[in-house]
Amino acid sequence: MRRILAHEWDTEIHSFTAMKLVFAIDTNSDAAELAELHTAAAENLTRRFGHGFWSSPPSERGILANMRPPKFSRLLIARTKGRIVGTLRIATKKPWAIDTSYFTSAAKPLYLTGMAVHPTFSAKESAVSCSKRQRPML
Repeated sequence: MRRILAHEWDTEIHSFTAMKLVFAIDTNSDAAELAELHTAAAENLTRRFGHGFWSSPPSERGILANMRPPKFSRLLIARTKGRIVGTLRIATKKPWAIDTSYFTSAAKPLYLTGMAVHPTFSAKESAVSCSKRQRPML
């Protein structure tokens, strides 16, 4: 697999005026493109904030391992113009590190983990769009 640098991606995908995001649950055929997305996001974060836990790009094999989720979570992808531009994991089971006393109580809470958005995208816009669509997919 060839690593795609953030600046090599088609910059047309970040135009919000004519953008249509299509959401779906991931498939094994998405692994290579998801690895490219995570690599671009890791390089962008490292450039902006320095070296950190986000700095190591995943391999396609690592992405495939993460695609075997437990029953209580789903990996969602967001596409525009046929390209994956965002991904996130939604779970119905509380991750061990979350202290629920800091959050509003909910009858059926959802937990967002593992989000990545292509650097040419607004993370806020993608997160809002994803959060409006996640419940029917669980």
